[in-house]
Amino acid sequence: MAYNNGQTVTFNGPDGDEIRVRLEVNSKARRLILRLDERRREAVAIAPSRRQIKDAAAFARASATRRSEARCGSRGRRAQQGRLNG
Repeated sequence: MAYNNGQTVTFNGPDGDEIRVRLEVNSKARRLILRLDERRREAVAIAPSRRQIKDAAAFARASATRRSEARCGSRGRRAQQGRLNG
């Protein structure tokens, strides 16, 4: 899939949440950056060049998946601890 500067893509997380990511190119960036835009309530993946925008999209998808899995896993551990203590 071809991605463009300023394009917003939506990824589905493992728990079914939709995660919106805006793709941007910033020539001052030296590496791929993933940040949160609280005002727009979306993630922003920044690539240092137009050629790397595809890598930024893949990085955002992988990070979103990893964070969702970690969040789901920590909930499960807390629930199990509650059952053991109670």
